[in-house]
Amino acid sequence: MSLILQLGDRTIAPAEIILMLANYQMLPQLRRELLVDKAIASLQLSTAESAIAIEQYYKKYQITTPAECQAFLQHYGLSASQLEALAIRESKIEKFKLITWEHKLESFFLAHKSKLDKVIYSVLRTHEPELAQELYFARYLCQILELEIHAISHTNPAAYPAMISVGQCTPKYNRLKPIAVINKVVKLIIPTCWRR
Repeated sequence: MSLILQLGDRTIAPAEIILMLANYQMLPQLRRELLVDKAIASLQLSTAESAIAIEQYYKKYQITTPAECQAFLQHYGLSASQLEALAIRESKIEKFKLITWEHKLESFFLAHKSKLDKVIYSVLRTHEPELAQELYFARYLCQILELEIHAISHTNPAAYPAMISVGQCTPKYNRLKPIAVINKVVKLIIPTCWRR
C-alpha cells in the first residue's frame, strides 16, 4: 500500500513531497521545526496544563463551536488528536522559552531600555522665543485649541519646520530623550531655548 497526498484535484506521491518542499523553499522551516521538537522533547505538561493549552489554542484561533473546529481541521488537514498535539506543542514551546530565557529578560530589558523606548513628539523651531511662549500658553490654557503651527509662524516654514516624529530620538534631537522618556503621555513641555 503506497501513501499519497490528495490536495484538491492533485495527487502527490511521497517521492514528490521532498522535491516540492525544496522547490518551495520550505525545508529550512521544516528543519527549524524539527530542532524545536528536539528542544522541547523532554518537557512534560500535566493534564491540567494540557487542558489549558488546548483551551488557549482554541481561543487564539477563535474556535468556539464544533462546526468551526471541524472547518479548521478540514482546512489544515488535521485530525482532532493532531490539533490537540499542536496546542500542547505551542504550550511546551512557551514553557521552554520561560525556562531558558526568563531569568535573562529583565537584565536584557534594562540594558536595552534606551533603544526600546519609542516616543511621539513634535518640535517647533523658531528664532522667536516669544512666539514659542505664546503657542505654549495658548495650548496650555485651552487644550482643545488646535493650532496650525505653519499658519501662524512668522518664520520661513521650509527653514524652521514643525516636526512630528515617531520612534527613537535621533542624535540631532538627543536632548529630547530625557524629557520624552520621563514625562507622561500628552504632556506639554515648557519651551526651551537650545543653542547650537
